[in-house]
Amino acid sequence: MTTTTPQPRYGEDGCLLTTCCGAYSTFADDGGLMCKACYRDVHFGEGDGSINKNDPDHAAFVADWAAFLVEGLV
Repeated sequence: MTTTTPQPRYGEDGCLLTTCCGAYSTFADDGGLMCKACYRDVHFGEGDGSINKNDPDHAAFVADWAAFLVEGLV
């Protein structure tokens, strides 16, 4: 049996998507973020457009944050 580490998913515009569904997120009534596809709570940066892999000023941050999010899935 082979296990693979989930990889971060990005939208066509380069935005980091939610780790649960690979979707965009929206604000919940409590002020947090939730996935638009499954309505689970998600972390800041997942699908909200604030983290973009194409932004040269945030390249290292994007890689670190995506690794952090994926690490929680393993």
